[in-house]
Order: sequence, then C-alpha cells, then structure tokens
Amino acid sequence: MDASSGFMIAIAAAVVLGIILFNNKQVEDELLALEDTDTNSDAAPDLIEIPTKEDIKWLKEDLKSARETQDKREEADLLNKLGRIYLQLEKHEEAIPYFQQAMDVEWEIGNRPGQCKNLASLAQVHTTLGQHEKASEYYLQQLDVTRQLH
Repeated sequence: MDASSGFMIAIAAAVVLGIILFNNKQVEDELLALEDTDTNSDAAPDLIEIPTKEDIKWLKEDLKSARETQDKREEADLLNKLGRIYLQLEKHEEAIPYFQQAMDVEWEIGNRPGQCKNLASLAQVHTTLGQHEKASEYYLQQLDVTRQLH
C-alpha cells in the first residue's frame, strides 16, 4: 500500500468513526461544554475576518497572560486561534507549532475533544503541504483519541 492509499484509508476511518461517535450524546455534550468555555466577553475573537499584525500581537499578549496565570484552557484556546489565523493567512508552517502546543495543553488538562480538534488541524496543515504520510499519522492519532472518548 502506498502513502496516498494509507492516507485515504486513515481519512475514511476517521470520518466513519467520527460520524458514529459524534452521534453519541456524551461526546456531543463534551464538545458543547468545550464551546461554552469560549463565551467569555474578554476572550479573543474566534476568528478575525482579515487578521492584521496587530491582531496577532494582541492574541500573543493574551497568550502570555494566560500562561502567567496558568489558565490552561485559555492557553489552549489562544494557541488554537493563532494556528487558525496562520492557516487563514496561508502561513501553514507557522500554524503547526501553535496547533502542536494547543494539542499538548489539551492533553495535559484532559480535554480529549480539544485534542481531537488540534490533531485534525495538524492533519489539515500537513495535507495542504502535501505531506500525506504525516497527515495520515495525525488522522490516526485523532482516531485513537476519539476511541478513548468511549
């Protein structure tokens, strides 16, 4: 089996398992709870329409503050937002460390849905970069973490 076949199998498996698991009420509730943690009016915006250097600077300052106060949920959220902004700006290589760090923080605090979200983002980045073998590794990791939710 070549790398692209393995990649397609990994994606299909992740999609099928994701559909099955996300129909599960418990997983849905966990994901909704994760989204509810992002309703703080002082929090950074979810995504900025056309991000500027100033927007990125502001998010990085918020990230520094979250780290200083050891607010792990906020830290993971801001890391994910920075990764998504770099994706939006098509600076894929710059997005990778933010998604990786966010995934690590989500693992540390036991937030498996958040970890899955960042694994999917890492897979997306590597797919875009044409690194299908690396992308399939992240999809398979996402599959493993999704299974742990049960």
